[in-house]
Amino acid sequence: MLPSKQETQCQTLLYFWNEGIPDATEIKQRTNIQRSTIYNILKKLKKTGMVEHANGNGRPISKKNVDASPSTIQRHLINHGYKKDLPLATPMLTNLHKENRVKWAQEYLNDN
Repeated sequence: MLPSKQETQCQTLLYFWNEGIPDATEIKQRTNIQRSTIYNILKKLKKTGMVEHANGNGRPISKKNVDASPSTIQRHLINHGYKKDLPLATPMLTNLHKENRVKWAQEYLNDN
């Protein structure tokens, strides 16, 4: 697999760093790498001495296929505010209700 553009740039800057050329302007003239990229990689070189990506950055990957009983999952959901109650059922409209709605609508039809 070919190295990525960032890996190539890091290796190029590491080469110049080891050759004793830590000047960003001179490296830019020789490589045509963006100056901000050069400064960022040189900063990392001065701080850690390496150009490799520091692992452990960002949000940790969640674990999958965790064995837990249904009661454990239910307990944790309840502790986080989830409820297992369903909303109350409301009665359907009866024929009388429907007739009253139609009468009311007809009565106030032209009531602007």
